Amino acid sequence: MSLRFGLILPVALMLMVSLMLGGGLAWLHAVRSVATEMDAALVVGQHTVQTVIPYMSKSSEGAADLQQLIDTFDGDRHLRATLIGNDGRAITTSSLFLPPHPVPRWFARALGSGQPSARLALSPGHGEVEILLETDAGNELTEIWTEFGDDIQILLVFSAVTFPMIYWISGRALRPLGRVSNAFTNIGPSMSIQPIPEGGPPELVRLARGFNAMIDRLALAETRNRRLNEQLSTIQEEERAEIARDLHDEIGPYLFVMGVDAAAIQKTATARGQADMAAQVQSVRESVAHVQQQVKEILGRLRSANSIEFGLKQALENLTSFWRSRQADVTITVTIKDIGTGFGEIFEGAIYRVVQESLNNAMRHGKPRCVTITIDASTGQEIVVEIADDGGGLKRSAGARGFGLRGMAERVTALGGDLDIRDRTDRSGVTVTARLPYPHEARTIAA
Repeated sequence: MSLRFGLILPVALMLMVSLMLGGGLAWLHAVRSVATEMDAALVVGQHTVQTVIPYMSKSSEGAADLQQLIDTFDGDRHLRATLIGNDGRAITTSSLFLPPHPVPRWFARALGSGQPSARLALSPGHGEVEILLETDAGNELTEIWTEFGDDIQILLVFSAVTFPMIYWISGRALRPLGRVSNAFTNIGPSMSIQPIPEGGPPELVRLARGFNAMIDRLALAETRNRRLNEQLSTIQEEERAEIARDLHDEIGPYLFVMGVDAAAIQKTATARGQADMAAQVQSVRESVAHVQQQVKEILGRLRSANSIEFGLKQALENLTSFWRSRQADVTITVTIKDIGTGFGEIFEGAIYRVVQESLNNAMRHGKPRCVTITIDASTGQEIVVEIADDGGGLKRSAGARGFGLRGMAERVTALGGDLDIRDRTDRSGVTVTARLPYPHEARTIAA
């Protein structure tokens, strides 16, 4: 249930309870009012008849006087007079004032409290006749019913005006909550959300003020986190460069010396006719040559990051050329959309590492015939990097790849992005998709 309806519902419930309590009190008041009115009408009628009877006893026209007495009650709203003969039959009856709109029967039964009546015997000079006075609550009930209808109409008008007004006023007062809700929804990794206006009721003003303070703190924390991640990336690159120097300066010479020594030993063994020893030394030389080749490839991957300083396009060109020279039967296609003057060293280094690791995995763990690399920054909001191959699906048992995948995910996450690695829909290959927030500060500086 929405908050607006949550505010209206208690008002409606209170109105219904008030209506029920008010209706009960009005019903008790109406019952008492009808009974009092009927009793009063009967008393007045009795007083009228008792006042006239002494004068009638002195009159010589008894029948005419009796008819005139009954006629005086014609048009009465609450009382009917009937002349009863000595045989118990009605001789003449007065006519009541009939209400224009009779009340419903259920309403009359709900308020009906009996119809009091009285019999008054006349003097012997008029014979053994009586006057029967009977009350009728029809007109009184009609008045109450009319007042009830008026009250209902007033209540309906009140509800028709009040509830839409409450709905409109509450919607207007709660409108800032909608802005806060939208602001929470729009908070993303790039923290591009704008502060919300601090308007409305005091409670919502405090809420907006707290929200604005929160996004300021989050933005500051994200800025600090990004700087730390940039420093971490820089340190990682420095470590890579240092490892590459150690491999080149320390391991490389020893491998070279091992190869020279093995060649000398093989030459001596051959000269002495020790063919078995010469064969074993040849195996050692091949192993040393293999290790040298692996070290060269590792050096190539470690040092390739240095080419980022010449631009992302050139670095990717060098990387694809490296693999084309070793995998001539694989078609590698690179598409770059709207990268402008670049994204800065940190972002371009992360993009390069994602592409590099994805290519390494595709070549080592699959048998691709085609690899497509797409870098798209045309939206101006994010950078989408996608590497797709047709070398077969993900190898779940290839645990050795886990370190490379973790490294990619850590680089992307450190810059506020996300990484998705999944099989293609036809399971013919793997698609790696990295989404990075657009570094607007880089474009501003470049401009």
